[in-house]
Amino acid sequence: MIFRKNLRKADREILQDKDYIEGSDDRAIISIKAEEDEQIFSTYNYDSNEKLNAELDEFIWDKARFVPISKDIKIKLYTNTKTDEQEVVDAIKNNYKKEYIETRNELKRNTIFSLIMLLLGLAFMSLLLLMHVYFYNVYLEIVVEIATWVFIWEAVDSFFLRRSELKRKRITLLKLYTAEMEIVKLKKFPEEK
Repeated sequence: MIFRKNLRKADREILQDKDYIEGSDDRAIISIKAEEDEQIFSTYNYDSNEKLNAELDEFIWDKARFVPISKDIKIKLYTNTKTDEQEVVDAIKNNYKKEYIETRNELKRNTIFSLIMLLLGLAFMSLLLLMHVYFYNVYLEIVVEIATWVFIWEAVDSFFLRRSELKRKRITLLKLYTAEMEIVKLKKFPEEK
């Protein structure tokens, strides 16, 4: 809670300001300007333009990650290159398809890791209970108790905290993959102010 009036006003202004442009069809629009093919495609591709330029990928991701989950995305590319439109669409889709598959696999690994950590924590907790019943060693009890809580906390951290970030990333990548794309061919770029 902010107590000073001028800071509260600035806080409200920041929260009302959107990091994306909203179109008339209620989609978030990501506008891109590319003057050369090298700004769209990776310069390391030899025979095809299937790989997106890393800077363009980062630019699109930086814009898309602030779009609310409830909004769809539209990508508008302004260019004066002679590149085939379908090639650009395929490059963008291929890029986000690969990232989506990686994130999906990472989510699966996260779930398995969380389950393993939970099972290890429960195994150490069982060992701790057995130690109380059959033999008692204060030093060994402390070590096993610490191990129990480390494994259980790691499972909780991984499953409930990291997993939500991965889910958000996966949804954003899926929205980028399914985004409507519009390529606007320009003869010459308007002068920047």
